[in-house]
Parts: sequence; C-alpha cells; structure tokens
Amino acid sequence: RYGRLVHQLNGFFYTGPDVGTSPADMDIIAETGVPYIFCRTPAAGGAGSSGPVTALGVFTGIQVACEHVYGEASLKRRKVLVQGVGSVGETLIEHLRNAGADVIF
Repeated sequence: RYGRLVHQLNGFFYTGPDVGTSPADMDIIAETGVPYIFCRTPAAGGAGSSGPVTALGVFTGIQVACEHVYGEASLKRRKVLVQGVGSVGETLIEHLRNAGADVIF
C-alpha cells in the first residue's frame, strides 16, 4: 500500500530507510513498481545503507563548525555527545574517535 501511495505522488516524494526499516524493506516496497526509492540493497541495484555516508557528512560538518568556532578543524580532546548509536551514530563515533575526540553516547 505504501509503495502505491509513493508512486501516486509521481516523483514529488521519494522514500528511503529510516528508524526501523532497512534497504531490504525498500526492495519490498520497490516490488510495487514505484521508482522513487533510495537505498535499495546492492543485489537489487541500489547503494545499500545511507548510514555510513550520512555519518561522514555529519563528521565533516562537525569539523567545519569547530574550525568556525575554535579556529581549527581538529577534534583532538574535544568532547562530543552522540545521541543514538544506529547506522549513522555507530559510524560517526568511529570517525570521532579516530580524530581524537572524547565521545559520549
């Protein structure tokens, strides 16, 4: 039913996985014929989870914010709170720790 609704919107709305759904769920929705779906599984011709690239974008945004506020992009010894350790948060924590941040979650 959801896939048919998205299809009726004729490209004015796209859907993708979020909390509680996955690329495999997007494959099931795509079986309705709707082309407006992000993050299908690689086996279905999609890119898979958007979590890792979203985390990289958030990490880069944090670096830019630090550069703006503190005059340098370095995260060494900076305390960073991450709310949620899902597909984005888990990868973000890895980036932050590798950059020397003190991560709280």
